[in-house]
Amino acid sequence: MAPARLPWRWALTSSLIAAACGGAPVAPSPQPSTPAQVILTAGPYDLSVFTVNSGNIWLCFGTSPSPVDASISLEMQLEPADTGWIARTDAGDLTLELAPSGGGVAGIMRGSADTSDGQGIRIQGTDGRDAQVSGLREPSGDVSGGISGGVVFVTGPGWFSCSENRWRLSARAGQT
Repeated sequence: MAPARLPWRWALTSSLIAAACGGAPVAPSPQPSTPAQVILTAGPYDLSVFTVNSGNIWLCFGTSPSPVDASISLEMQLEPADTGWIARTDAGDLTLELAPSGGGVAGIMRGSADTSDGQGIRIQGTDGRDAQVSGLREPSGDVSGGISGGVVFVTGPGWFSCSENRWRLSARAGQT
């Protein structure tokens, strides 16, 4: 009697299973990296606060015409704080408090400041609280992000406020 032959399907299935279970090891695919944590050093910085028109509904109101690209820049002094950093200006009581958050920073902005050329800024968060901020490090080294809360720009005798505002903190020349 001749030996029994396995049907061709069994042979093919056995070969596929053997191939799937053996072979050379495969390197795991790279996992996305977490952005590097933002680290700031104490010293002099410039804080810019500006309006943004991102293409969404953008509303401005007030007693002065609101320019599309309104901004104000303030000299700030950054110092370490309990869980991060605090930046203060001599132009008023405006402060920016930041702490590491994920791959960026988060914190609050509060107060007001006036520049020597008659411009000013007033920060008011939702329901009278501090404005919430968050940001990331840019390739330039600046840290920037959005402001969730009211920003009032003072322009001489008038004022205006827009629905979308951002901030940027830049180290002054010689500061890293």
